[in-house]
Amino acid sequence: DPVESVNVSVTVYDAFTGETIEGVDLAVYDENVYLEKSTGEDGIAVLDGILLENYTFVIGKWGYETKFLNIVEINSESLVFTLQPGYYDDFFFDFDWETEGDWTLSNPLGTTDESDVVFCNPAFDYPGDFGNQCYTTGQPTTDLIESDVDNETVTLTSPIFDLSDYEFP
Repeated sequence: DPVESVNVSVTVYDAFTGETIEGVDLAVYDENVYLEKSTGEDGIAVLDGILLENYTFVIGKWGYETKFLNIVEINSESLVFTLQPGYYDDFFFDFDWETEGDWTLSNPLGTTDESDVVFCNPAFDYPGDFGNQCYTTGQPTTDLIESDVDNETVTLTSPIFDLSDYEFP
């Protein structure tokens, strides 16, 4: 017998204004499934044919604090989430940072000194954020000399921070 699946409507609201938010990125996954969706103009994304199980949700948009929900039990055909206005980026989603030079958004490869004992660059993303990606230079090699960017200019520029609605930014 086939396992029952449903179409789940996910609505995302601004926690401050109560309005729906367009263009919110959603990642929904478990050990067998990985889905990526974005909310439309109405602030809704539809997860088609999803099983009634537990999933991890990561929900984010530039200008809002990314939300990570480790276990969300899907037991109905609609879910509602709110996002707090603010700025937070752990690079789980691509929020359109601009790069010049040798920047790579990836799970970093560490580099060590000649003894292969002392790390000169970390071999992992910051453990306190979501996912395992960060911007690094000199990838995809672990060779210390080949990863050296001392003789070139590299620039990483964030998306615009719109602080016009903040009383005390």
